[in-house]
Amino acid sequence: MPFDKPVLIIGGGMSGLSLAHALKQKSIPYRIFERDKNPHHRDQGWAMTLHFCLDFLKKAIDPTHYDTLPAKASVYPRDSATAVVLVNGRTLETQVLLDQPTILARNYATCRINRPRFRQWLLEQIDVEWNQRLRSYAADEGGVTITMEDGKEIHGSILVGADGVNSAVCKQLIGSEEFSRTTTVNPVRALAGVRWLDKEAYDLVQAFSSTVFVAHGCLKTGETVAMFVTINDISADGDRYQIFWSLSRYDPKGTLPRQGTNEGRLNQAKAWASEAFEGSLKQLVLDSPPDTAVTDVNVRERPPHEALKFNSTNGRVTLVGDAAHTMTMFRGEGGNHAILDSMLLATQLTEAHQDKKSLQDAVDTYLAEMIPRGSKAVAQSHQACEFAHKSPEFMAKVMKSLLKQVEIESDAK
Repeated sequence: MPFDKPVLIIGGGMSGLSLAHALKQKSIPYRIFERDKNPHHRDQGWAMTLHFCLDFLKKAIDPTHYDTLPAKASVYPRDSATAVVLVNGRTLETQVLLDQPTILARNYATCRINRPRFRQWLLEQIDVEWNQRLRSYAADEGGVTITMEDGKEIHGSILVGADGVNSAVCKQLIGSEEFSRTTTVNPVRALAGVRWLDKEAYDLVQAFSSTVFVAHGCLKTGETVAMFVTINDISADGDRYQIFWSLSRYDPKGTLPRQGTNEGRLNQAKAWASEAFEGSLKQLVLDSPPDTAVTDVNVRERPPHEALKFNSTNGRVTLVGDAAHTMTMFRGEGGNHAILDSMLLATQLTEAHQDKKSLQDAVDTYLAEMIPRGSKAVAQSHQACEFAHKSPEFMAKVMKSLLKQVEIESDAK
């Protein structure tokens, strides 16, 4: 029977907001709660590429709103093409180029988005209840009741945890001990910063790729340092370019010192770049101004837990996005899986709302697809992180193999 109480969504990030859009499109009642005090309370991260989730998002939400995505959220609205390049950090030679035609040959639509603008786009037409932090929930056959930190109780038909890697919903659903046991910190150490470039300086970066490139350098010890560079934003007049850069090293023994100040982190990044890279790649980091904010990124991982199947209380509680599966960023898939989760869950909830199946069957169907997909994605992203730092030659080989496969498929058409 139709939901007589709203779907309660905890978390106003990309998975929670995209779920809200999909439910709204099907006239399913919902309420969405976010712990932040307002939309601008917390940094929303850097640029990312939407790819395999795009078709699902397009089919699930208001089409007139979807059509505004490139203009409102892409890094550069006038050119949404994507190219991924692998560069030798010493010789500055291009090793592998995955350009837009190659990507399209894989049947992927792509959109390189600026995450803060994407968040603002997702917030349009959605009423978020801000400054609401979940304390606990209680579920039974009749519905679910959530209790907020301020003591307020709210009743709903189903609870969806879209509250990220530190998910309070997940912690209660699988148990705090299992949550701690299965949430691990990847041994990669990453330092990330953003800086603005003028056209002349940007041309040196654009020579490698206009959107994304990865370079591998080498320390005197033989250790690999990976550099990831992408366009994060472009000024309205098109004359200034905000570049995101990150440097990362594999640190399984935890011996690399952590700097307690921004100045220390910037100097540490410059030291890595100075030793591992040459030419314009090295200068991209070395020329970063003294006030460049540098983040020491903690990369956490958690595969979907089998307890999601058994502790859902007849389908009353489930998870999407990082709350369900947290992965490294080295395949660029975390955000895509998060949105895909929400679109697939919305499809199942629509069938339950229309009385085509029970809520239990709807959530079970969602989990039957999400858990193996999410588990595979976490494992593959972990492996990609290892390859990027321990076997960059193998990473290049894999990318070249992909290119060859695309060429064969194109010739066969």
